[in-house]
Amino acid sequence: MYDEREDKSFVHRHPTLTWMLGLTLFPLVFGGGGFAVVSYVFPRNASPPANSAPAPSPDQGGGADLIKETPPQTSEAGTGAAVVDEDLTGTWKGTYECSQGETGLTLVIVHDTDDQDRVRATFKFYPTPENLGADSGSYALTGNYQAGHLLLDPDYWIDNPGYRMVGLNGELEDADTLTGAMGSDTCGPFSVQRISDEADPPPPED
Repeated sequence: MYDEREDKSFVHRHPTLTWMLGLTLFPLVFGGGGFAVVSYVFPRNASPPANSAPAPSPDQGGGADLIKETPPQTSEAGTGAAVVDEDLTGTWKGTYECSQGETGLTLVIVHDTDDQDRVRATFKFYPTPENLGADSGSYALTGNYQAGHLLLDPDYWIDNPGYRMVGLNGELEDADTLTGAMGSDTCGPFSVQRISDEADPPPPED
């Protein structure tokens, strides 16, 4: 029986050197155009080494281009969230300017239950420490809120001290700040801050 462990041939003891010797002697070119072919000899269960050099790693350059897929960047929850979808329901308090001077303003806004773009509001005005001569009163408004823009038109008086009803054209600056202009040439800007999420619709018209 043949025992590979007892095989002490040069080929088995020096497989790499044997392959290199075969590569050096092939082909042998002689004068007169003749040539001889030296057969390669490989040890049992051995394969000739690959002729090509190892492929360079991506860091070494060369080779096929690799495209690294980068996960899409996502903003943190709540950060950059569009305020255009903010529910305006609540009580907002601030001031507005009109011909009587700076006047206190409380704006109570509710969304229509059947159409969230439709809103109803109560406009309450009153004196401020800077303008104690302003009168108090209130009236109802209806309008629309879309893409961060609020447009309110006068509807009916609730308590009229002899004033004229005026609409509003405003923008939602952040979740709790509304600013804009009063809908009259004799009036100026308004600004209100949400102080509560509680709100009731305007009382029914008498």
